Amino acid sequence: MMFFKKKAVENPIQANNEDKPIYILGDGALAQYFTAKLTILGHKALLLTSEATAKKEKEITFKEEYSLQKQTLLLQLVSRIKEEPQLIIIASEQHNLRANLSLLPSTKYPNTPIICFNQIENLKLLRPLFGTNFCKAYFNGYLYLSGATLSLCGPEPKITLSVTEKNNQPHPSQELLTGLGFSCTCQGNDTLNFWQNNAEPIIGYLASRPKQHIAELLKADDTKTDLMQAIKEIITLAKHEKVKLSAENIIRRFLETPKGFYYKNNEISKTETAFILDRLYNTLSQKSHLYKCKISKINQLIKQNYDDLLKK
Repeated sequence: MMFFKKKAVENPIQANNEDKPIYILGDGALAQYFTAKLTILGHKALLLTSEATAKKEKEITFKEEYSLQKQTLLLQLVSRIKEEPQLIIIASEQHNLRANLSLLPSTKYPNTPIICFNQIENLKLLRPLFGTNFCKAYFNGYLYLSGATLSLCGPEPKITLSVTEKNNQPHPSQELLTGLGFSCTCQGNDTLNFWQNNAEPIIGYLASRPKQHIAELLKADDTKTDLMQAIKEIITLAKHEKVKLSAENIIRRFLETPKGFYYKNNEISKTETAFILDRLYNTLSQKSHLYKCKISKINQLIKQNYDDLLKK
């Protein structure tokens, strides 16, 4: 795959120095992606992270496959919100979420939309900032962070907001994200959004090994059998929550996964890996117990991941 240096990017709205800043809470691939894209589009995008206590800028190389762009960017880091934001995006690595949430101010900004890409069990953590402008969101794309290189593989990513359009009019957060240059839709059923955006990543993460493309598992009979059983169990869980998933669509998505993307990154720490596994186990086992359905293959894959982690 070849990338070319930055071409002129047409901004769908005119950014100017009078724009209010956009704060992106987080330190991982998704937070850096939003900060990079908004910076490219000419907006004042600030990465809200505890890392800002040590430095004020972060240099990354950003590759975007669908637009054939590659460029070096300096992301601006801040450790607190100093002025009323145009938008707050919560896109933290899940294992750092609680620490990152402490960076949010206790002051409520009633006119500031808050778009949250994290699964937050106790929404009271954000209560000081809550209002009608808060909404949950899901990112459907292939991001890969390796050191200081952030790659967006495959097609343009899609964002789904868990809000309902009123009178066939776009939701304000949808209008804002679309105006900022992102592909965004609304779907009021958050449970549907969860499964449609997480089924493949959950299976892909548990079934594959570091630096192993998910499509490779469909080539050998034994790994294909395990993968198909895991897909079947995920479909059953979703069905209990009145969400219909298709094994054919999940397999098609796996086969269409970009060649440079891996669900499992061998660069993350043991602590991060353990957190991911704990969260997957808790989420899936709770649903399994609630609906009294067996997920023996998924549990086997989780155990295998824990065993691999102990060998590191």
